[in-house]
Amino acid sequence: MGRRSAEPLMTDKRLRSLVCPEGVKFHEFRDPERRNFFVRVYAGSGLKVFFYRYRSPYPKGAPARQRPMRSVKLGSYPDELGLAGVKSAVARIDGQVASGVDPQGQPPTGQKGSRPGRTAAPAAPVTADGARAEQLAAILGPGAVLPGSFADLARRYLLQHVWPTFRRSRDIEMALTQMCSAWRDEVASTIRKGHAKELINQWKLRNKMTAARRMRTYIGMVFNWGIGEDLFDDANRLEVNPASGIRDLGRENRRTDYLRDEQIAAFWRICEARLKGHKVTSSALQLLLVLIQRPGEVYQMKWEEIRGEWWYIPGGKAGRTKNELEHRVYLPPLALEILGRLGSGTERRGYVFSSPRLSDGSPVTVTGMSSVYNDLCRAAGIVCEPKPWGPHGLRRTGSTKLSELGFSDEIVDAVTNHVKQGVRRNYNLNAYLPEKQKAMLAWEARLRTIISG
Repeated sequence: MGRRSAEPLMTDKRLRSLVCPEGVKFHEFRDPERRNFFVRVYAGSGLKVFFYRYRSPYPKGAPARQRPMRSVKLGSYPDELGLAGVKSAVARIDGQVASGVDPQGQPPTGQKGSRPGRTAAPAAPVTADGARAEQLAAILGPGAVLPGSFADLARRYLLQHVWPTFRRSRDIEMALTQMCSAWRDEVASTIRKGHAKELINQWKLRNKMTAARRMRTYIGMVFNWGIGEDLFDDANRLEVNPASGIRDLGRENRRTDYLRDEQIAAFWRICEARLKGHKVTSSALQLLLVLIQRPGEVYQMKWEEIRGEWWYIPGGKAGRTKNELEHRVYLPPLALEILGRLGSGTERRGYVFSSPRLSDGSPVTVTGMSSVYNDLCRAAGIVCEPKPWGPHGLRRTGSTKLSELGFSDEIVDAVTNHVKQGVRRNYNLNAYLPEKQKAMLAWEARLRTIISG
């Protein structure tokens, strides 16, 4: 794949000195004063060929963003064209386009921006099978994927980057689904800032600023990857990130939902009162408060991960910890009491918190438990303002209480499995197991005092 350079080149001296770097088939040198003009220098032969990019006047009457950029070969240097000939050829093309004539003729029907003779056949440089194919179809939408379209870019991004490298891809998949619903068959290289702002504004108008900020981030991620991979041919090559230049939407608001002592007691009593009919969900939220771990990690706890008084949360790519490091959590007596009510003997297989609504043994979900948590807060008289709280507030509550009990930030981070900061992450490999046990026992004692008072 060729590379580009923005060095000055519109002089005979400069053109004669151009050499293709080693390791590539060709290298494209662009004129910084006229970005649409470039010289392609081929390896081996040293052949230098002038090219010019222009926006086609077709389809007639369409906005500029819907008319494709096309590349035309002007001739080789110096055998076919000198500098004077290049300038006159460029002026001739600009004149034709201004008068509504495409120098290469009307683009073929099918995908916008395709080269002459190129039809809108399904693109297939990368493929997906089985469940991935179904997932891909759900994200991209129905119909053939046109080469160079946004759907083609999204498909490549998922198959070549997201799914092989992301441990949690749900958010980017949802964002890509929304992008595809708006831009599916658009030529990816014609998508501009205005398109991105329309999509972002859909969230801003609903006062969903966090979703708007994340949409801007995801759009930038997709196009940055496509530009870096140098996808598609000359006519459709990505060169512009539509998310760049969109004004800063501000930082996400820091969540401050936290339960005071009297609220903790009220919340615990409501959970106890619901145990008869809602044992799984009430126990899950109680255990979350006791162990101070991430909600998703607690909800997906498995019986085989519990070994005596310790819970081993698996790490690595296939694990569940956010930082991909195995995490050991001490289970104080109160945690063991909660687990004891959920099963014994042969019942202790699979997920600890199997969803009562599903028969396949799947665990309760983060979304479902968030709804349950807000219902319990309202029943306990806890006002969840300015917006609905999430179960993560229980983790924030426990972490704050550990600090109030006199434990250092280093020990609190070890308990909650936050990555060590700075060089400590490389040189301090202490797992702090005795310290974590001491901290959890102290928090359990404090929690018992709160809920009994």
